[in-house]
Amino acid sequence: MQASVYRAYHVLRARGIPSDHIIVMHYDNMAYNPRNPTPGVVINDVNGMDVYHNVPKDYTGDDVDPQIFISMLKGDSKLVKRGKKVLKSGPNDHVFIYYFGHGDESGFIQLIDKKLYRDELM
Repeated sequence: MQASVYRAYHVLRARGIPSDHIIVMHYDNMAYNPRNPTPGVVINDVNGMDVYHNVPKDYTGDDVDPQIFISMLKGDSKLVKRGKKVLKSGPNDHVFIYYFGHGDESGFIQLIDKKLYRDELM
């Protein structure tokens, strides 16, 4: 799943979206996993390219968390003080959220081992 996020980042960049307009959350336990036969390289397509290179580590590990995600969407100044990117949108902006992972029709998405419910986003 992380590989799809990495690929999406490269697609957005190739389409001209500036890196300072993209916030990436990924657990980041794949590229250097001992079971990865090519350490530091993530390929998500047969004969594909390395999609891990140059992907920012805006939020990784324990920072991939429902409450941190919501705080990031709200532009929380506490995250900024920690050196984290936050959403800086206004009422006339369009925001695209690409989520790749687990969830179901009851309205939750899985962020590592925690769930975020749709009511929390409304």
